[in-house]
Amino acid sequence: MASTPKRPLRILVVDDNRAHCYALAKRLLHEGFQVRQAYDGYSALRGSRSFPDLILMDINMPGIDGFEVCRRVKRDPSSAHIPVILFSSTVDVEECRTLAIKAGGVDFFTAAEAINLAPLIHALTASPN
Repeated sequence: MASTPKRPLRILVVDDNRAHCYALAKRLLHEGFQVRQAYDGYSALRGSRSFPDLILMDINMPGIDGFEVCRRVKRDPSSAHIPVILFSSTVDVEECRTLAIKAGGVDFFTAAEAINLAPLIHALTASPN
């Protein structure tokens, strides 16, 4: 019996820096993921309700920051199961990692590290089979 092909993992990339968001999305598309982009926290919240298997999000955004978006995603029963990875280019990594975990995130990375997260994303979203 032939198995049904698995659909590509769906990732919501959130960053108010459109160039960085595009670069991350392009890299993830190249790795075989489906990608949507959002440029602020409110758009990320809307997108979390229908699209992603994982959210990759900057912490520094206007309006509501990535930590608050993560808390809201985790409080919403329709999106609480979605892993959230946070990143930023201008922060104290250890302090932000602690805040990311407290907000419900999986982990925190620098923006430079975020561009190479495909192996971690595959591991986080692998089915238990």
